[in-house]
Amino acid sequence: MRFSKWLLTFFLTMILCAAGFCGFNLITDPFGVFGDHFFQWYSYDLTKNPRAAKITYLDTHDQAYDSYIIGCSKTGGIPIDGLNELYGANFYSMLMYGGDMYDIETTAQYVIEHYEVKNIVINLGLEEAVSYHTESDNMSGNLSYKVDGSSPLLFYGKYLFANPAYGFTKIKNRFQDSYVPQDFDVFNADNGTYDKRKRDTENIGDLSSYQKANSEAFVDLSQMNPQSLTAMAQCISAIEKIKTLCDKKNITFMLILDPVSDDELSTYNRDDLAQYWKELAHISDFWDFCGNTSISYDDRYFYDTYHFRTAVGKMMLNKIAGNEEAYLPADFGCYVTADNVADRVATAFTPRETTNDDAYSTEVPILMYHYIGDSATKDGVTSAENFDAQIATLKAAGYHSVTFDDLIAYVDKGVELPTKPIIITFDDGYENNYVYAYPILKKYGFCGIINVIGSSVGKDTYKDTNIAITPHFSYEEAQEMVASGVIDIGSHGYDVHQIEAYEDGNYRNYAMQKDGESEEAYIDFFRKDYLTVKKDIEGHLNQTVNVYAYPDGRYTDLTEILLMEMGIRVTLTATWDTNIVIKGLPQSLFAMNRYAISDDYNAETLLQLLELELEGD
Repeated sequence: MRFSKWLLTFFLTMILCAAGFCGFNLITDPFGVFGDHFFQWYSYDLTKNPRAAKITYLDTHDQAYDSYIIGCSKTGGIPIDGLNELYGANFYSMLMYGGDMYDIETTAQYVIEHYEVKNIVINLGLEEAVSYHTESDNMSGNLSYKVDGSSPLLFYGKYLFANPAYGFTKIKNRFQDSYVPQDFDVFNADNGTYDKRKRDTENIGDLSSYQKANSEAFVDLSQMNPQSLTAMAQCISAIEKIKTLCDKKNITFMLILDPVSDDELSTYNRDDLAQYWKELAHISDFWDFCGNTSISYDDRYFYDTYHFRTAVGKMMLNKIAGNEEAYLPADFGCYVTADNVADRVATAFTPRETTNDDAYSTEVPILMYHYIGDSATKDGVTSAENFDAQIATLKAAGYHSVTFDDLIAYVDKGVELPTKPIIITFDDGYENNYVYAYPILKKYGFCGIINVIGSSVGKDTYKDTNIAITPHFSYEEAQEMVASGVIDIGSHGYDVHQIEAYEDGNYRNYAMQKDGESEEAYIDFFRKDYLTVKKDIEGHLNQTVNVYAYPDGRYTDLTEILLMEMGIRVTLTATWDTNIVIKGLPQSLFAMNRYAISDDYNAETLLQLLELELEGD
């Protein structure tokens, strides 16, 4: 082969390889800069590079939105549905992790100049005033060329010739994707927010246990030298530019300063903070949630040292909206203006010595019963005589029977609970609950909840058979109990209490996913099962179903997420422990613990159990 022909072949081969290389990156589009036309997996793209991928996404979806909240990673704690309700708008969250004020400023300018915008909310932490125009990763931490005015050729070329490992990883993760959020798809593409469903259903418990379980998330900053707000001038200038542009285009502008933990706040120079607040107030009024509050000193209101929970974001919006029914600490949030900023800085950054969590959290033991009989004849049975003595003893010891509606009101609205609250629960819905337990509770002025098996209500035989089972009370009897105010009815699933021998090979082990069952099929089953019993209960009893007791106490992250999405406020397990319920944190009502009580406990030993457990906490 002549050299010229060989050289031509070589160059053609290189061109074909380069074309294949670029084509692969174009099709897989792991950073979402080309529109991701093949996978259309926008949540993945936004996770890899939210700054650039969100602009690409919005350039073809912006007609669905008329308002934007813009900020760095803390912005993920502010719920979009709350902003939509507050403004009567359709918001998109332009949050970007690892960003700074330069990213916020240029993104705001692009959004305002290229989309139809009614409202702009700028959300600030303190780190935005520390550094300006930095970029830690030019693949996943850079702006779109459309935003920063850089070369489109260099921008797209960088991603076309990127390491193909990014594309192969996207393909691999696509096969591993699930309904539960994972590290590679933490964004909701349809509104730009973090997907916090898993974290927002986790049971938190007491403060020390939460800190221990999340020790890596909460960094000890006590030895860190105070940081100066070296980018304060640039930050102030950027806010002024954004506000001026909003005023020019008649766009409503709001500035929010985020809640921070006392650990983070302690790392900043206090004189700098005071100056920062004063200069901001002369540019724009703003909502300040940054100063020391009771929330700042309790890590349970945070996912980690630097990021507050979505529930706290909801509290922020309730404060802004003036929602007096919602729970809000008295010291939480202040609307700062040029007139009151001096008074605000005089108190906002003064450290506190202690915080009393008894003011916003309480211990609540939950008892779990099943069968209340005329005598104890088998495991799980409590005799009516013993049950009567137990309830009488609890009342004499100063326990107050409360409902789950009471707990919800405590969490949502801060409505106080009585001293020594306790909840009485019954699972399955046996007829003997109506015959024995109901009148005993009524006798002592106590209340309870019965979590019924939907397919067994009013039945004394197993589904569609003549096989005898323990009789269950009817909806007519349930109506009487509910009308009395003594009993509430919750869900124990519809058809998730199966006897394997009677199921013809179609047995499900409680509410768990079967071996070999696809996630999609399982989700469909679980939703239909819950919604069937929900429809029956609410249709017969004219009440809302707020409680789901897991059969055998078995649950997963997926079931917690599904129930939350379907409106359940309380989920119950069979884990042996008391509960810590926390004002403002609805996740403290998920995966609640219960003490399984049978005739093994008499009145005295039950009381000893409760007192020892509560003292141990």
